[in-house]
Amino acid sequence: MANTLDVNVIAVQDGYEFLYGTVARVLMGQYFKAGASGPISRASASLFKLNSPTDNLIAKIYSATLSVTTLFVADATPIATSTTSYDGSSLPSYPAPVSLANAPFVDFDFNGSASFVSGSYYFLSIERTGAANDTNRYGWSGNGTSVYSDGGQIAGTTATAWVAGNGNGSNSNTANNDQTFRTYYDPSLGNRAFFGMVT
Repeated sequence: MANTLDVNVIAVQDGYEFLYGTVARVLMGQYFKAGASGPISRASASLFKLNSPTDNLIAKIYSATLSVTTLFVADATPIATSTTSYDGSSLPSYPAPVSLANAPFVDFDFNGSASFVSGSYYFLSIERTGAANDTNRYGWSGNGTSVYSDGGQIAGTTATAWVAGNGNGSNSNTANNDQTFRTYYDPSLGNRAFFGMVT
C-alpha cells in the first residue's frame, strides 16, 4: 500500500484526552474535511487503555455534512470500516503525561472500497468491539482548543451507534476541540477492481 497522508492533526494537550467505551460515553469521534480525493486506505489515532480491556478496536468512517459551523453525520451507515482491528490490550496504559511519545498513533487500514472526495466532510469513529465497561476502557488524545479549523470532536453518550441528522446529539462544531488523528488515501487501490477482469 502506498498510503498518502491527507489530514494530519498531531497536537496533543495533556488533560484534554477523552476516556470512552464506557456506559456513559460509548463512542468517540472526530469530524474532518478531505483535502484530496482518493480511495480510503488508512486512519490513525493516538490511543491508550485504562486498566485491562480485552476486546479490539476498529475504525469507521461516515459521510458528514457542514451547515454553517455545525457538523453532523449524513448517514448512520459507515461508508468504510477498517479491514484491520487493534488489540486493545496492546495499547499503552494511561500515560502521564498524555503525549504522542507515550500514546503513539495506532493505524487502521481500509481496502479502498470507498473514496474521499476533496472538500467533502467525513466523520472518523474509533469503536470497541466489546461491551461498554466503566473499568476497562479506552482513551483518545486530544486538544483543549480548536487546532483544526475544518472539523471538531464529538464525545458520545449512552448511545451505542451514531445517528444521522442535525440536532440529534451527534453534532459537533468547527470551533470545538479536536482529537489527535490522521487520514490517508491510496490512489493505487482504485485500480484493484480491474484486476482479474476477463475481456
